[in-house]
This record gives sequence, structure tokens and C-alpha cells, in this order.
Amino acid sequence: MRHSRPLRASASEVHAIEAILRRFTESASHLAYQAMLEVGRAQKTTFVTR
Repeated sequence: MRHSRPLRASASEVHAIEAILRRFTESASHLAYQAMLEVGRAQKTTFVTR
């Protein structure tokens, strides 16, 4: 992983991610939706703890 960079999200990016995830509420059982929710939670947690 030569070109990897840490996942960091600014407050505006966190809000944008949450807005995108809210659009998928109709298909809450979809695996892609569940994966995006988990990524969003991880990014938000990382942002809040810094």
C-alpha cells in the first residue's frame, strides 16, 4: 500500500456522507446500504475523537 492515506473527514464531509446515507433509507436491508452506514459511523467516530 504505497499510496494509502488515513481516512479523515471534515465536519462538512461528515454531513455530506450522512446526507447521502439518508437517501438510501428506502432500501435499509440492502447490503451496500449497511456497508455505507458502517463506513459513515467509523468516519464520524474518528472525526469526533480527534
